[in-house]
Amino acid sequence: LSKLAWNVLELRLRPEKPYPYRSGQYARMAVPGQENQWRSYSMATPPQDRDELVFHIRELPGGLFSRWLFYQAQCGDAITLGPPQGDLALQDNTRPLLCIAAGKGLAPIEAIIQESMHTGQTRPIHLFYGAKKQRDFYHLETLQQWAGQYAHFTFTPTISDGEDTQWKGARRLLPTVAANGHWQDHEVYLCGGPGMIEAAID
Repeated sequence: LSKLAWNVLELRLRPEKPYPYRSGQYARMAVPGQENQWRSYSMATPPQDRDELVFHIRELPGGLFSRWLFYQAQCGDAITLGPPQGDLALQDNTRPLLCIAAGKGLAPIEAIIQESMHTGQTRPIHLFYGAKKQRDFYHLETLQQWAGQYAHFTFTPTISDGEDTQWKGARRLLPTVAANGHWQDHEVYLCGGPGMIEAAID
């Protein structure tokens, strides 16, 4: 376990047997001590050359799994995993990528971006990453490092809190996306709350 933001932990699991999945998919986890309760979390890294599964998990008020993770979990604890699920996955084509992530929706988007980079693809990748407040961001340094390392990768962080006067960057995720391009002929990947997804599709 390691802290990514004030309310987000990185969880690393070492499966007892191979756990094949595609970048963008998620796993269902049984809540320890309540095996009839399951929660879903996306893998945050691609499967290539990994003997660990990596997840970004936000603490939710009253959340059974997240509160166990934040306040009770110890290194070496066992967690029951269901099979990988979900249809979000990197498509095999040459179109540039438009990636839109809100909050911890960054996890599967990061996995998809890393797979594209690790497989040597150089098609342009534009990532727009939204959070409510500055303190809600995580991995900004990692994303900045990628932008410096890969000429075809750019990212724009945005916040939605209009009262944060210290923030000098972009505000409001989807209007920022709309203002920065027409995005025709792009492969589009979205992850966030249902409202954001519906608005992005509209």
